[in-house]
Amino acid sequence: MVDCLGSDCDVVNFVARHGVYFRRMLSPIGRNSLFCCKRFGVRLSAIAHVNKFFVWAHYHCQLTVSHRRTVQLLPELLFVKFGYFSVSCLAQADITYALTLFVLPGM
Repeated sequence: MVDCLGSDCDVVNFVARHGVYFRRMLSPIGRNSLFCCKRFGVRLSAIAHVNKFFVWAHYHCQLTVSHRRTVQLLPELLFVKFGYFSVSCLAQADITYALTLFVLPGM
C-alpha cells in the first residue's frame, strides 16, 4: 500500500490515493488502510509509517515477559522432539507432555 501511494506511476499513485483518502470503505485498498489505522492506532495521514518493522515493534511491545519466554521455548522443545537438539535429562514423553501443555493450556 505504501509503495502504491508513493509510486512514480501516475495511474498507480492516483488509484491508491483515491482508494485510501476518498473512497475508503468502497475500495479494498481503502478498507485495508482503515483497518491498519484502527489496529495500530495511527491516523490515516500517517499510514505510510505502517510497515513490517512498525508492525513487529507494535506486536513485540504487546507481549508479556511470560509470553516472550514461551515463544522462545517452543522452538527449542520442537527441535528436541524432532532430533535437532538433544537433552539427556528429558525423555521423549516429557518433551511431548511439555508441548501439549503449550498447545492445550486449558486442559
